[in-house]
Amino acid sequence: MIASVGTGALLFLSSWWLATHANGLVLGWVLGGTGVVALVTNALASGWVDRTPRRRSLSILLVVLLAAAAGYVVALAGGVSPAALVGVVLLHLAVAVAEIVYLAAIETTTVDVAPGHWPRRRLSLLGQVHGQLERIVSPVFAGGLIGLGHARSVAPAALLLLALALGATLLTSSALGLRRRTGTARPARATGPQMSTRRVWRYVTARPDLRYLLAFGAWSNLAVSPVLAMLPAWYGDLLGPGPATAVWSSRALAAYAVGMILGSVLIGARSVEPDGHRALLQATLAHLSICAGLAVAAALASTWAIVVALFCVGGLFSVLVAAGGQVWLHAAPAEARARILSLKRLVAFSTIPLGTALMGAVGNRFGYQQSTGLFAATSAALTLTSLVGWRIRASARVRA
Repeated sequence: MIASVGTGALLFLSSWWLATHANGLVLGWVLGGTGVVALVTNALASGWVDRTPRRRSLSILLVVLLAAAAGYVVALAGGVSPAALVGVVLLHLAVAVAEIVYLAAIETTTVDVAPGHWPRRRLSLLGQVHGQLERIVSPVFAGGLIGLGHARSVAPAALLLLALALGATLLTSSALGLRRRTGTARPARATGPQMSTRRVWRYVTARPDLRYLLAFGAWSNLAVSPVLAMLPAWYGDLLGPGPATAVWSSRALAAYAVGMILGSVLIGARSVEPDGHRALLQATLAHLSICAGLAVAAALASTWAIVVALFCVGGLFSVLVAAGGQVWLHAAPAEARARILSLKRLVAFSTIPLGTALMGAVGNRFGYQQSTGLFAATSAALTLTSLVGWRIRASARVRA
């Protein structure tokens, strides 16, 4: 949690800085490009996450994030310049890449240390809680400092938080079972299909429900994630550039995260989970409601409309996370969990950088409210198409 707040503050700072000192188009392409690199790196690093003791992998990633935070302090010390622009872009890339691998390691560690009788949807929500708490605390924390005129204080504060996270990881790893006991052999390499990238793909795509989840994840992220990433530009259209965009963006992001955490608490408190088929239908209905809510907020185009809409979106999105996580965790063997989940991220999250880059271009030309409505409608249409395809393939598999 401490590390997530630190990385979230750094990413919020660079997003606001680029939206203020460059423009929404540059921000969109930077976020899109870093998203692609982060997803590919996460997929390549998934085998390392599976094989490496949790304490070592988490510590290495925190050291990388500490170095990036120190880089922010240096890059922003000299004010606005071409060199600072290049530095902020490169540091944003470094933090985004290290953070996604760190969160992947945290997700699989959560499953390792949680009680075995817990339902899979609860574990899935716990694995996501770091990112959602980050969306509450980081924007309020970083946006508040920026609003008070202390933008340069964000990076040193993040540096301190990451140092505390590293210390906590080293001190508590034994209690959590993250450090391998002396004399315990390293687990042997698994020989099942999940250990080969090609066979992992075949394993996943052979199941109609997992194929639908890949597509559904991509379409749901297309509607929601670009809006969250481009909030500084979204509010820039309404209010003009300046500290006010950071303050309102932090409110909207915090509203989204509060909604998702409330939804997660309600879902996670239930000890009984629905079967996979029913869970996916519930998630589909929730996503279609999300698209409708974003379209309404885009049409209203007011500062508070997107805040209220994102609160509702967060609550509904917890249904998507719980349903998808439940199915994926049931499908993923423990020895290859990071590989299978990284494949899921690579495909389902691919629309995040693509959608963010496109929203930057479309929003810069036609307005960010209009692009939000367009992306929501497109996502809903693609989801319904994938739903029909899933039901057709599932019926054909039953007949066979």
